Amino acid sequence: MAAGTPLTRLTLGAASVADDLGYVALSDLARALRDIAADCRVIGGHMVTVLAARWQLGHELFRETGDVDLGITPVAARDHHVAGRLKDLDYTQVAGNRFARGLSDIPVVTR
Repeated sequence: MAAGTPLTRLTLGAASVADDLGYVALSDLARALRDIAADCRVIGGHMVTVLAARWQLGHELFRETGDVDLGITPVAARDHHVAGRLKDLDYTQVAGNRFARGLSDIPVVTR
């Protein structure tokens, strides 16, 4: 697994319902942070997947995740009213800095 030249363009698809939900959350976060994205960092599973794909390190390093972990300073979160922006997108503050949104169109597989 050797790193090649990094890709400058990526297209990632959801491999599971968890992945799909994670990409929905990532899209929602991008909308909420529209004008302040430069002050924020997405961390955790999404970034592992993106970096592994960009550097062509192999899909076995991709991380399935149904949420988004955001790195943002408390000052930026407060000054830009990030909690309010998430609430405007129908997210509920479930605890401290944790937000959740219900979805009604999640595919369910029964066996």
